Amino acid sequence: MSLPDPYAPHERFVSPAREGSSVLRVVGALLLVEITFAMTPTLLSGVSDNLDGSTTSGLIVILAGYALTVLVLILYLRGFHRRAGITLFGDPVVALVQFRAVAIPVALTLLAVELLPPWPDFSAVVETRDLSRWIVILPVAAVAILIQSGSEEVIFRGYLQQELAAQSPSRWVWMGIPSLLFGLLHYGNGGGPAEGLLWAAWAAGLGLACADLTARAGTLGPAIALHFVNNAFVFLLYGMQGGPDSGFALWLFPFEDTSLLDQSLDQLLTPWALWDIAISAAFLWIMWLAARVGLRR
Repeated sequence: MSLPDPYAPHERFVSPAREGSSVLRVVGALLLVEITFAMTPTLLSGVSDNLDGSTTSGLIVILAGYALTVLVLILYLRGFHRRAGITLFGDPVVALVQFRAVAIPVALTLLAVELLPPWPDFSAVVETRDLSRWIVILPVAAVAILIQSGSEEVIFRGYLQQELAAQSPSRWVWMGIPSLLFGLLHYGNGGGPAEGLLWAAWAAGLGLACADLTARAGTLGPAIALHFVNNAFVFLLYGMQGGPDSGFALWLFPFEDTSLLDQSLDQLLTPWALWDIAISAAFLWIMWLAARVGLRR
């Protein structure tokens, strides 16, 4: 007797895309998304003069600005695919239930990991933000992070995964291509080739985990939950003083310009880099496993 297909709910998620899907429309959407994303800093420059994310207000503006790209995508979806933006999420009620079911165990798991050794070298902290002020900004920061992480999931695991799955049943296509593009998008986060590849590999792995959860759940809820909780821990706990995207961080370490370090690709074969890769992979696997437990599929 054959086992049930764990990705059976994916067909329900993809079905709204089948009627109006075409490769040319997908290419057009990607170009429009890229143009909008590139123009967003210019459009937001009148709102904040600090768009590197080193201040709280600047980081809020940057993360909330991701909604502009999703809005443009939804308008494109309505005009060229003849379907509503809500179809990018799957059943919205189920998506909300699944979001909560995944967010809680993933958050508890990451909290447990933070409390276990090895701990960060807090002796190197140069600034700790006032705890009462940090707590006050948490709700606004959480909304901004949710907008940013949710927007990326709508684009890559919502629109792109649906459209590619409507074109091809191959998992290499609808899981692989969005994850690869998502990884490439994060290459620029590094200070050079070596660090950039680490960023790209991490993001691609996160993309695969989110694609898997979306296919198992039949909604975007679990993927948004996993992405949101991961980014919340990244933004809210640690940052570099005066560094990019450090506006929410509780603990600030000295700023280090990684572009000045040796960024040759052979640095990826050093013991430190291999250890970092192994820890990152294990960290990602633990988050995905916690999400699977919450989803129970």
